[in-house]
Amino acid sequence: MFKTVVAIVLVSLGSFYQILYYSGFILIFFASLTVSALFKTSNYPVLPVLFIAVNVLVLVNATISYPWQAFWGLVTVLAGAPVYLYYKKKLMPDVGKRYCQL
Repeated sequence: MFKTVVAIVLVSLGSFYQILYYSGFILIFFASLTVSALFKTSNYPVLPVLFIAVNVLVLVNATISYPWQAFWGLVTVLAGAPVYLYYKKKLMPDVGKRYCQL
């Protein structure tokens, strides 16, 4: 239900391209975080560093070209941080320990 309300608000307040740049900023940001944390390839760390460098250039370009959408994308990510920290600390206290012991 919440996602439906958010989708209706986004569609009613913005154009297709505004929504595309807004969501693209968030997707590229999280793709960079995922690659920096998880992937170890045969050419590690060259390929992940190259991927992250290209994504940083895209994010900088998006921020310069579309600052309003980038700002709201960053606000959305930061608004979700307290929720993430709550669930990480209160509901899943041993998840990080399990993977760190490998």
